[in-house]
Amino acid sequence: MPEDTPELICGLHHCAVSAADYEASARFYTEILGGRMVAAWNIGNRQLCLIDVGEGSHIEILGASGDDPQRPPLAHTALRVTDVDRALERVRAAGYQVTIEPRDVQLGNSSARIAFCIGPNGEVLEFFQERS
Repeated sequence: MPEDTPELICGLHHCAVSAADYEASARFYTEILGGRMVAAWNIGNRQLCLIDVGEGSHIEILGASGDDPQRPPLAHTALRVTDVDRALERVRAAGYQVTIEPRDVQLGNSSARIAFCIGPNGEVLEFFQERS
């Protein structure tokens, strides 16, 4: 990376898992592996939750909505960034596809700014900027 390019990535925030059985998946990561559920919410008829797995890393469980086509188990990878808007500007300028424009979201008692794009191998990436 050129010296005049500021770093944006500051860690991995979460990996999102597509779950055929939301309850079994949530139990696996909490009751069996000892993670701590820090937020749970619904989008339409889909249940979602965020499980703290230690040291600032999380697993997001995406429940099936019933009308979903078969989804791959790893839905997306979320990179913790210092500036979502700047990260997306760079991605767009480099010619990569932006799939969700920056927006603010509420996750339980915390909030974040997020955006999504497609990486060079077809991977879905989320940029995640925690708000205080």
